[in-house]
Amino acid sequence: IAIVCVLLLAAWCGTATLAQDKPAGTPLSADELKALLVSESGAILDGKKSNGMLYSMVVPPHGTAYLVWLQTDGQAGQDTGTWRMEGDLMCFQWKALGARAGGCRKHFKVGENAYQTRTTSGWVVGTYRLRR
Repeated sequence: IAIVCVLLLAAWCGTATLAQDKPAGTPLSADELKALLVSESGAILDGKKSNGMLYSMVVPPHGTAYLVWLQTDGQAGQDTGTWRMEGDLMCFQWKALGARAGGCRKHFKVGENAYQTRTTSGWVVGTYRLRR
C-alpha cells in the first residue's frame, strides 16, 4: 500500500486545482461517458472526494474496477469491485467498502480534462482527471 500511496500522491499533484465548489458543468451523456471511461484500454482516474480523500481508480473495459485511496488522516487503502452503466449513470459496487462508497453517479465536464461526479439527487461526490 505504501508504494501505491506514493504513486497516488504523485498523480494527484496534477489534479490539485479541481474545485469542489464549482457548479456542475456540462452533463455527460451515456455515449460521452462510455467514450471517456469505457474504451478498449480502459481509464485511469485521479481524483479528490468532497471529504478531501484522494484516490486513483483503474476502470478496465470488462466491468471490474480497482481503487486506491489516501484519507485526510493519512490512512490508506485499496479495494476491487465492479462497474456498470445505467443510462447516463456510472455505477460502482466495491467489495470492502460496500454501499458507503458505491452507487450510481452522474458525471459532468467542468473544465479541460476536469470532471465532477454527483449523486442522483445532485450532491457533489468529488472531482477527477483522466490519466489514461
